Amino acid sequence: MERNLFSGVNMILASSRNALLADSSFNLYSISNSPDPGIIQTHFNDSLTIRSIPWGVFKVGTVRSFVSHDTLFRAFTYGYVLDTLHRAAFYLADEDRPVSVSGYTQIKGNAYLPKAGIVESFVGNKKYSGPKSMVLGSKFTSGRKLPHLDSVSLISLVSQIKSLKPTDTSFSGLDSLTVSFFRPPRIIRISKKANKLSNLYLSGNIMLVSDSLLRIDSTVHLNNVLVFAKSIFIQKGFWGRAQFFAQDSIIIGKKVSLNYPSCLGVISLNSKLGLPPRIAFDNNDYLEGTAFIYQKDKKGSQAFLDFGKNFFVHGFLYVPGMARFRDSSVINGSLYANRLMFLDMGVNYENYLIDSKLDYSALSPYFINGSIFPWASKRKKKVLEWIESR
Repeated sequence: MERNLFSGVNMILASSRNALLADSSFNLYSISNSPDPGIIQTHFNDSLTIRSIPWGVFKVGTVRSFVSHDTLFRAFTYGYVLDTLHRAAFYLADEDRPVSVSGYTQIKGNAYLPKAGIVESFVGNKKYSGPKSMVLGSKFTSGRKLPHLDSVSLISLVSQIKSLKPTDTSFSGLDSLTVSFFRPPRIIRISKKANKLSNLYLSGNIMLVSDSLLRIDSTVHLNNVLVFAKSIFIQKGFWGRAQFFAQDSIIIGKKVSLNYPSCLGVISLNSKLGLPPRIAFDNNDYLEGTAFIYQKDKKGSQAFLDFGKNFFVHGFLYVPGMARFRDSSVINGSLYANRLMFLDMGVNYENYLIDSKLDYSALSPYFINGSIFPWASKRKKKVLEWIESR
């Protein structure tokens, strides 16, 4: 049965379908007639059931292998490997201005830069003191716009959000909840009155939904769950791993740790909201995963990605607008942005990098992405994590 399980995993990874929302059943050896026309059978005593569902920017696959009365279960998240053609530490859209660097700034990996190039600069009594070659990799000319997010994956994600039908309106007095991916999801609507989560442990097949601002404090621990809200505030000291999606903003407090494969996504479909879509990190924050902003109407205020001091990310950042740095930011992975800004002593310097590090070579080669991102290979899927086994 163990071998059959891995056959099922390989079937899911090899499938070209976006998702297998209903269980697909197979017998593994010789085809025989099945009493159920929806089941393909080869051997009534040796069968396999597989299922794949969207889970934020990733997918969850489930496999059941059964022989007579014995059954093995396996659930896993999966995504796409990195595309070798898009291995870049830095992509800055061409707006006819150079990138200026000062202090000990390092760009290690390929860089897509404006035609005006990259230049040394002297700012706040700091001259450039980084490597002699300002880009330790190949340089390419960037386009006027960033590479687009994958439209099919984006539509799938938006449809996933719009189709949510909450099953609960409270936690029924529970302070801990774990839901198997072999059971229906628990979709919990958080009311406006109870818009702050505290003293909770949530894991697995759980989605949290809010129509307003949702606050998540440091006494909450999330493991592989999905969070959807108008706006999200992750408060000081929080740690966990989850995928967070908001309509207008995600604000992160100080000393927050978002572990792999966390994802932060602001999906702005309504230009009437007024304020620009925004993700804002504070000082000493840590992200191991991805953060992105999608802005349907770009005629208004541009999207904004803000870093605090000593911000560290192991992964990818994508903003079709402004990325603002502060002191000692480290990106082990990649940044895609239309514009840069550096805040120093209350002064904003446009298209400057000062004492910052972008290092694609420090990114794990086993980093797995969702298909929505331009740097994800659309051909090769891989298991991200085994999440259930019994």
